[in-house]
Amino acid sequence: MKDLATAFLAVVASCASIALAEERSQTLGEAKQPRRTSAGSDRETPLEKMIVLAHTESLPRCDQIILYALDPRDFDPRVSRGGELERDSIPPESSFPIHPYGKDARILNEVVLSGNDATEIVEAWRSLSFDRLAGAFCHFPVYGLRFYREEQLLFETSLCWQCSNFYLPMATEVYDQLQQRRVKHQWYGFKKGKESDRLRELLKRRLPQFAEPPNVAGKKE
Repeated sequence: MKDLATAFLAVVASCASIALAEERSQTLGEAKQPRRTSAGSDRETPLEKMIVLAHTESLPRCDQIILYALDPRDFDPRVSRGGELERDSIPPESSFPIHPYGKDARILNEVVLSGNDATEIVEAWRSLSFDRLAGAFCHFPVYGLRFYREEQLLFETSLCWQCSNFYLPMATEVYDQLQQRRVKHQWYGFKKGKESDRLRELLKRRLPQFAEPPNVAGKKE
């Protein structure tokens, strides 16, 4: 656990420094424009705000993305607990972690993206209108994404269009009995609109959804 937490914090620091350098180079000599997005809030600590920015509007450039089509039906609340996928119930190579739930989603298909395909998706991701409170309190993952730079995993998350949310890692000051910092994940939202529609179309063009999420409480895609 200590090694995992140390690696996580190192990746966050790397993401933040890369994103800051890229942002400075892009805005050098230009007037700083007000941010359109609302990633972060006054309730978050400075460290949490840095982590959020490094995984949202300031996500660093990536040279490879692995896109996974997931089965959201495994997270239908109407399914009995015996039907849910616990972490040890399916092989790791066949599943994608949904960290906040402590469960895995079944991988139905996957594709590796690089070059312009990866750049286009990163740019679409950054353009989302991020808002911690925008996502609903449910999650039916249809896609999983892993963002890489020079073979280093920078970020992994799952996407739910129905609930307009995804998860990201957060460092917490809570320590376990061995005085080791724990790494946890939390839900984060984005607002529906032309930006989210664009990202969705980009992903579907490269890997169609293989399953539709359950229609809960009359929600529509």
